[in-house]
Amino acid sequence: MASGAKFTITPGLGLTETERVQQSIAELKAELAREKGSGAPKEANVVKKQKESKPKADAKPKEAPKPKEAPKPAVRDWRFDMMRSVGEECQEDEELAQLLEKKQTGFRIYDGFEPSGRMHIAQGILKTINVNKCTKAGGTFVFWVADWFALMNDKMGGHLDRIKTVGEYLIEVWKAAGMDLTNVEFIWSSEAINGKAEEYWLQMLDIARQFTLARITKCCQIMGRQEGSLTCAQILYPLMQCTDIFFLRADVCQLGVDQRKVNVLARDYCSCIGKKHKPVILSHHMMAGLLENQEKMSKSVPGSAIFMEDSPEEVEQKVNGAWCPVSKELIAKNPLLDNLSSLVFHSPECTFETEGKTFKSRAELQQALVDGSLGEAALKKAIVRTINAKLDPVRKHFTEDEHAKKILELVKKYKEEADTLPKKKPENTFKGDENKVLIPVLATNRPTFNALLQTAVAAKKHIAEGKKAKIVLMDWTGFVMKAQNGEKKGIRAVLDYTAKWLDAAVNGAKYVTEEQVKAACPDLVGKVEPAKEIGGVKVFEAAAVAKAAPAPEVALVKLATAQTTVKGVDVDEEHKPACSGMEIMWQSEVIMRNPEEYWVSVINAGRRISLNEMTDALGLTESGVEKFPDQPMRANAIIASLMLQQDIAASNCGLVYSPSTMFQGVATLSGATVSPLETAIPCFREGLLHAEHDASGKLADIAAGQVIYIDDAETGAGSKVKKGFCTQGESKGNPILVAAETIVKVTGVPIGIKRKMEEDVLTHNKHEDLVKQYDASEIHPGDLKVAVSDRLKALVENLSKMVAKNSEYKALSNQISTINKNMAKVAKKK
Repeated sequence: MASGAKFTITPGLGLTETERVQQSIAELKAELAREKGSGAPKEANVVKKQKESKPKADAKPKEAPKPKEAPKPAVRDWRFDMMRSVGEECQEDEELAQLLEKKQTGFRIYDGFEPSGRMHIAQGILKTINVNKCTKAGGTFVFWVADWFALMNDKMGGHLDRIKTVGEYLIEVWKAAGMDLTNVEFIWSSEAINGKAEEYWLQMLDIARQFTLARITKCCQIMGRQEGSLTCAQILYPLMQCTDIFFLRADVCQLGVDQRKVNVLARDYCSCIGKKHKPVILSHHMMAGLLENQEKMSKSVPGSAIFMEDSPEEVEQKVNGAWCPVSKELIAKNPLLDNLSSLVFHSPECTFETEGKTFKSRAELQQALVDGSLGEAALKKAIVRTINAKLDPVRKHFTEDEHAKKILELVKKYKEEADTLPKKKPENTFKGDENKVLIPVLATNRPTFNALLQTAVAAKKHIAEGKKAKIVLMDWTGFVMKAQNGEKKGIRAVLDYTAKWLDAAVNGAKYVTEEQVKAACPDLVGKVEPAKEIGGVKVFEAAAVAKAAPAPEVALVKLATAQTTVKGVDVDEEHKPACSGMEIMWQSEVIMRNPEEYWVSVINAGRRISLNEMTDALGLTESGVEKFPDQPMRANAIIASLMLQQDIAASNCGLVYSPSTMFQGVATLSGATVSPLETAIPCFREGLLHAEHDASGKLADIAAGQVIYIDDAETGAGSKVKKGFCTQGESKGNPILVAAETIVKVTGVPIGIKRKMEEDVLTHNKHEDLVKQYDASEIHPGDLKVAVSDRLKALVENLSKMVAKNSEYKALSNQISTINKNMAKVAKKK
């Protein structure tokens, strides 16, 4: 019976009360039997259901949930109207109203200006009008003096000191033009960024990693550049402008409509990171240039713009030479009327007078021109008078104020020199020291033994040659490339963990004391000569002791254990810096020593290298044409590549090992000699000898199961070797032989191969001899695997014991384990 079904008991005529009840029960039984397809239920249950079916006297019907009321629109008072009158466009009106309702005063309005030369009336007078409106509505107007941006755009010949002088000139103009500076801030980008460099640049890197390269290049029209002619520095421009908005804590972006795309980029970034409150975009109209069909004033085209310090005669000449159509079809494009809309008709109470007539709007003035009641000459005469009246205070300031006068003279001089000098790309003058080697280490999602040992082998090789090996832990590059899912703590932990293993692999238990030899290999006491004396203590080379032992791999492990347990002089810890020849440093720490120098150098590298040149070097394009159209190029790869240019230059190393195949071509653009790292412990899957992490630290799924990680247990490492690809009699592409060569390079102890069939042990001092015997099928793959597996397990155990001596190791190890588990969960959800 359906839940909640109701039965109506109708008393039959002539029946007693008992009979009527019995009749009702029978009807209930029949109904239940029909619905359940089975026998009738027990009478007690029927009666119970009958009782349950009766509605309670006090039961109230359930009310339908009330629909959520839409939030009430924010109040739009005079403050909203005043702010809104500034913008030709607004994204979004309701957000602006909500902001003004929430903050009566102190909301931050941002505009950035690039000190690039003289100021025209659109920048001077119109901006003064807009700023005064915004501050009157309760806002604080923040001017971002973008001197670094001017540098990227090659303004003032690329001289930062001259760019700063131009910035001072622009501020003087606004003061004289009547801008109320009570609630106005001028912040120099270079000074502010240097003051909070880590905050600013990590914000920029985070924005860069959210977007495709195509999305960023679409914003580059803010610099007046076409996509095909872009330099890499001009990719930095919109990323930094977007960063400015968040760095300045801007509530409103009040720039021209030509800056719309980069402001929308900031709102899109908020969506990417889940930021609820987006900056409001309030875009003002761009005043038209005075020449025919010019959408905005141009500083570089003669006659297009009126400058703030132009003489009365120059103003008259430019206005009289302006395009001034008065026909009904073209008058909407009249640049003089467009200029009056911004300079005069910006408020309802403003009027324009000429020929004894007063016009209250552009529409009235436009109609008078169309019907002929006002002539072109009269219009231009009145415009000259109006503009000169607005410029007189500025002229007076730059004539009478000695400081302002001197600044204007310098700006004119710098501008003339910049216009006459051909623009030159910064030259690459890099010449590295041949006795220094740079090995950049990228953060990976899970460090492999190959990444560790290929770095260790390269470092040991050059240290043996008497050279200095510089290991740079690329933490900020890992951040921008989204290694460890872009988590800073994870990147730091993985690189720190890798560095401790690397230190052990390169330095190792190089020297051991006699007491430690006794504890580890008592049979060898007196049979091995000490290497030297340090502080009156006889020390032995660990590799020499191990070579003399019957089982070298076991001896190495015992010696490492003895170092941690036997009391005495800790020779390695005391003397390691003098004998290792290796320096490990963090990329972020190098940057933060002098962030201005680093990022100016990055910008200059970007000015030198075209975007097409960089994408070609990355292997993403060929002659600027995309190789993989189905895989959108990311902006973060360009930024990481520019950072690598400066990492190399700052290291002053003559030889650079490429951190990955992706960056091989990029590194060569620095001018250094570049070499790839040789595979050390390869992938043991057939055909994937050189499996490599991508720039974000990921390893192909197909390779993951046959790659040895540095946190693999010894048994896991041995198991992967035994399952590895190893064709009998074929050394080419054989991962087991590659691993054997690396182990000997790292430990200095030859591998002993015990042959089951021959019951002997083969030891090869030269890897070529091992390869020759293997190609001749004199060594069975099974025997080779056992020997390599034993030595690899011993090496893992050996390094583990040395790394475990570090007090931070255990915490880092646990942290890495947690990170890997969390990343696995995220991957599973995706």
